[in-house]
Amino acid sequence: METKMLRWTAGVTRLDRIHTDTIRQRFGVAPIAEKLLEARFQWSLGSAQGTPEATLARYVALELKDGWCAP
Repeated sequence: METKMLRWTAGVTRLDRIHTDTIRQRFGVAPIAEKLLEARFQWSLGSAQGTPEATLARYVALELKDGWCAP
């Protein structure tokens, strides 16, 4: 849905064959993978128990697993 709104705002159709990433860069919208990683990091901070170092270690572990992890 978000991509449709960006294309509509830019006046671009799918027939123009402009990549979604290019349109996102025009509007300064972050990539979806980056948004998911940020949300996951915020979740881990909210539910963190222990020291800040332990939270940082969990965050680094999330990044090492190609951005995905099993909770």
